[in-house]
Amino acid sequence: MSGFGHALAALPSGTFTGTANDIRYIVTKTVLGQGRTTKLVAEELGGSDYISLNYFDLSSGARLKPCEMPVQKVVDFVLALQPTSAQDPFILPSKLRGAAGGGSAPSTETPQPKPQKSTSTP
Repeated sequence: MSGFGHALAALPSGTFTGTANDIRYIVTKTVLGQGRTTKLVAEELGGSDYISLNYFDLSSGARLKPCEMPVQKVVDFVLALQPTSAQDPFILPSKLRGAAGGGSAPSTETPQPKPQKSTSTP
């Protein structure tokens, strides 16, 4: 496994916050297919930067597939990323943005079910 592969594998699974190049991100890492596929998505807190990648650990060799961005951008990001919080499966990006002052606080209202339309005919 490459240095990139080791760095990606060392990141916690689930959702966590981290820093890369002095910028804070919320990151979600999902491992699928018995550990052979990794998906990572990161959003800058209070900013517009976005990172998205898929990494496949195949018997024929590793394959990195960035999502609509240069390979070097995702490699640099993963190598620089340092987790700053424990993983928390209940953290949503909008909640962290609100807590970080980058948006409004999340609503605490419980969603109400929508009324059902009647499908019967008279």
